[in-house]
Amino acid sequence: MTATMIATTSAQRLAVRAPAKVYLICLAILLAGYAFAGKGFAYLGFPPFYIGEIVLSIGFLMLFLGGYAWYLPKLPLFPLFMIFCAIGLARTIPYLPKYGVDAARDAVLWGYSLFALITAVLVGRSGSLVRGLLWYRKAIPAFLIFNLVFMAGFGLVAPLLPLWPGTEVSVIELRPGDVGCHLAGVGAFLLLKLHRTFPQARPTRRTEALWWLGWLVILGVVACDSRAAMVTVAFVLLLIVCFKGIGLRQAGLAAAVSILLLGASLGSFDLPGERSRSLSVEQLLDNAGSVFSDQNASFRNAETREWRIDWWDTILDYTIYGPLFWTGKGYGINLAVDDGFDTDNGKTRDPHNGHLTTLARSGVPGIVAWIVLQLSFAALLLRFYLKARRLRQEWWARVDLFIICYWAAFMINGSFDVFFESPQGAIWFWSVVGFGLAAAMTQRTLFATLSAGQAAQPAYRKKLPRGSAHALAKRGAA
Repeated sequence: MTATMIATTSAQRLAVRAPAKVYLICLAILLAGYAFAGKGFAYLGFPPFYIGEIVLSIGFLMLFLGGYAWYLPKLPLFPLFMIFCAIGLARTIPYLPKYGVDAARDAVLWGYSLFALITAVLVGRSGSLVRGLLWYRKAIPAFLIFNLVFMAGFGLVAPLLPLWPGTEVSVIELRPGDVGCHLAGVGAFLLLKLHRTFPQARPTRRTEALWWLGWLVILGVVACDSRAAMVTVAFVLLLIVCFKGIGLRQAGLAAAVSILLLGASLGSFDLPGERSRSLSVEQLLDNAGSVFSDQNASFRNAETREWRIDWWDTILDYTIYGPLFWTGKGYGINLAVDDGFDTDNGKTRDPHNGHLTTLARSGVPGIVAWIVLQLSFAALLLRFYLKARRLRQEWWARVDLFIICYWAAFMINGSFDVFFESPQGAIWFWSVVGFGLAAAMTQRTLFATLSAGQAAQPAYRKKLPRGSAHALAKRGAA
C-alpha cells in the first residue's frame, strides 16, 4: 500500500514538473539561438510561423497540461499585463483584414508579453529559477568565445555565411546593440559574483580574468559600431556602482577600459566593421560624442541622429499634440512610409524607439499602459531587493539587482533601435521580465516565512537539487 502511494505521488509530481521542464528547455534553446545567431535564428521555422511562435505555442500547451493556468491571475502585475495586451489587441484586430501578416508581425510589440506570463508561472511554480541561472552561468564562456570570433572578425566571417532561402538574411546576423545588451547582462552577473555561488560551475581566478579580457574586447568592438551598446553597458555598470558602491572590482574594470582605449589610440588599429564603420578609437569617440551632440560628430552619425529626432517629433505631433491621441495608427501600417521617413524602400517599419512605436501604434493609452507596466515591474523588484538586504538575504538581493540591470539594458537599447519589435529582442526582454516575476513570487513566500521566525532554508548540498532556491540563497549569503 505504501509503495503504491509513493509511486502515485511520484507520478503526480512528474506530471506537474515535466511540462515546466519541457518549456524551460525549449525556452533555453530559443534564447541561446537568439543570443548567438540573432536575427538569423529568428527565421527558423515555417513562414509565417517561426521558432518564436512555436515555443510560445509549446508554452501555452505546457501551461494547461501541467495545470499551471490557474496561477496566472495570481501573478504580480497581472492586471497591468491584461490592460496593455487589451489595448494592443484593440488596435490590431481592425487592421488584420487590410494588412494581414504585417499586422500580426507588428503586434509582437505587445503579443510577446505572453512570454513573461508563461515563464513566470512555469519557473515560479516549478522552482526552476536557480536552474535557469545555472544554465545562464554555463553559457557565459561560450557566448564570449563566439562573439570574440564573430563580432571581431565580422568582415571576414559574414561573406562566408549562407542566406535563408528567399531572403537577404544570413543564418547568423547579430546586431551590435543586441550584443551590447547581453554584454551588460554578463557584466552584471560577474560583478555581482553570482557565478561564484554555483560550486559545480565555479571558475578559477585565471579563467575569470580571461572572461573579463574577452568581455572588454567585445565591448570595444560593439561600442565602435553602436552608440546604443555603449550607452547600455555604461548605464548598467553605473547602476551597479550606485547600488553596491565602488569596490576594487569596479575600479579594476574602469582601469582596464582606460588602458584598452589608451593602447588602441597609441597603436591605431582599424578593422573592417559592420554598416560601413571602422573599428577604431576615433569611431568610438565619435559615437560617444554623437550621443549628446552633433558637434564634432561625423556626418553619418549626425545625419542618423537628426533623422531619428525628426521622426520622433512627427510621432509626437500626430499623437500627443494631434488627432491620433487616443488611437494611434494601429498595427500593420508601415510607419516609415506613412510618416514620410522611408529610406530603404519599405524595409524599415518602425522609428528605432520601441516606446515611440507603442505611442504611434496604440496612442496615448497604449504608451501610458506600457510605462505603468514597466515602472511597476522595476518598483516590484526594487522593493524585494531592499527587503532582501534588510533580511540579510544577500543572494536574493544580487539576483534582484541582476534582473533589474538586464531589464534596464533592454529598455535603453530599445530606445535607440528596433528591439522590442523584433523576436530576438522582444522574447529575451519578456523572458527576463518573467524570471523577475518568478523571483518576486519565490521571495514573497520565503520572506513571509522568515518574517514569521521559521527555519525556511534547508541545508546546502554540493549537488544542485531541484527547486533549491532557498538552499542556494543560504550559500550565496555566506
